[in-house]
Amino acid sequence: MSFEKAMGKMKYDVRLLEYNLSQGFITKAEYEKHLSQLEDSAHLVDIEDEVDDEANDTPETENIESH
Repeated sequence: MSFEKAMGKMKYDVRLLEYNLSQGFITKAEYEKHLSQLEDSAHLVDIEDEVDDEANDTPETENIESH
């Protein structure tokens, strides 16, 4: 795969977005259009499990008694 083709696939990659916008590789309008064409995947998220996991995460320092 050529470098140009690889970069084309990463055009909207969040890690390169700010750079691509600032260098004029993409416009804000192009990015907004890209976002509007993305499939909604909210149905794939299981929020209940994430909340339960966060409740069980306690820093170890809370369990240490002061001497």
